[in-house]
Amino acid sequence: MRILPILAVTALLATSAAAQSPPLLPPPPSAKPPAAAAPLAVTPPPGDMGFVELLDSRFGLFNAGPDGKSFEPTDTVPFKVGQSYGWFAHLRTNKPTIHVREEVRAPAPAKSWSDKVKLPQGMTIAADHRSAVYERDVTPTSGMIISGWAIAAGDPLGEYVIRATIDGQLRQFNFEIK
Repeated sequence: MRILPILAVTALLATSAAAQSPPLLPPPPSAKPPAAAAPLAVTPPPGDMGFVELLDSRFGLFNAGPDGKSFEPTDTVPFKVGQSYGWFAHLRTNKPTIHVREEVRAPAPAKSWSDKVKLPQGMTIAADHRSAVYERDVTPTSGMIISGWAIAAGDPLGEYVIRATIDGQLRQFNFEIK
């Protein structure tokens, strides 16, 4: 498994969401414009550490559609070297960065997690090569944080678990590579 650049996954999700959103219809001519909403406070009060509200999280395949620019929710990842997969979380927050701790557990040692591979800062591999922890601070983009991985030669087939702790809130994704 290898970690994917976050910008590539963010652009992919934005394209996928735009393609799947229905067009907005204009209001009828007799409709009154909606009242302006009160502005949301984006700066926490003094002494407040801010808030993070997880609205949704999903696991699936990136680059799944025929256009190569979509996200497909699933719990099955085909064993195809280079196939992108991962999770995203939609959140509401006033924090500029979110702390994420991601634990990945493989069904057997992953040969792609060798001692010769340069790891991203914040990532450690267990001595048995069956689990990895990737801890980092991320900046939400349009209320989204994303983690992408890709199938690498030597990844074992079987059932995996990703436990993502997002600002102290746990999301678990169970999936199978086959």
